[in-house]
This record gives sequence, structure tokens and C-alpha cells, in this order.
Amino acid sequence: MKKYRILVNYYTGNSFGSHDTEDYLDLSWNNLDVAKENLKAIKDHYKMYNEIEGSSWKAKKSREEILEDYKNNWWFPENDDSFSTHNLMKLKTDEGKTVQQWNFWCGYFEGLYGAEIVSEDNDMKFEL
Repeated sequence: MKKYRILVNYYTGNSFGSHDTEDYLDLSWNNLDVAKENLKAIKDHYKMYNEIEGSSWKAKKSREEILEDYKNNWWFPENDDSFSTHNLMKLKTDEGKTVQQWNFWCGYFEGLYGAEIVSEDNDMKFEL
């Protein structure tokens, strides 16, 4: 059975510069449909993340209002610290359980370019 992994393309850096990089999530899946659900969740979460990070500049909605808009999504993290909630998310396993993950592409010096599902024999790709 094929294993599917999600490859994340992002940039990272520090006060002195940045660079492009990519990394795989720690999870892998046998079920392509579950991998696709997680890929969509990453895209949806990053939309929320950008709304929160941009909210102080645009002042359309407060952080709390944005979190309220997204809190009913299955990928929304369980966290009492609303300051870091937007850097966390849940991902589904093949068994239907969820695991919480810190998103390494969300941060002061980080930004997401996209992500794709890669099969272990690399014959299929899905991109955001």
C-alpha cells in the first residue's frame, strides 16, 4: 500500500535574511482521501493565520472575532492560549483520530508558499 506525505514549501529566516525551504510533515497516510483532507485543512488554517496576522493592520476584525469564525472547524486546535492558537492545528490520521501540530511555516519570519501530497513512489502530486 502506498504511503502519502505532505511536503510544505515555505520561507524562513531571521532579522538578517530569509531563505526558501521545504519539509515534510511528521505524519503519513495510507488513505489518499485523508491526506487530501489534511492538505485542505492546511490551506484553510493558513487563511485564518493570515487574517489574524493582518488584523492589526486592517482592523476589520479582532483576533478573537477571527478565532470565533474558525473555531468550529475540525482542524481548529485545542489550546487555552489564544496567543499561539493560530500557530497550531489538528491533522487527521488514517484511523480518524486527530493529532495537534505546531505549524513550522507560521511565524514572525515564516510564510507558506504551498504544500503538496507526495506518494512514496512520487507518481502523484497535489498542490495548493
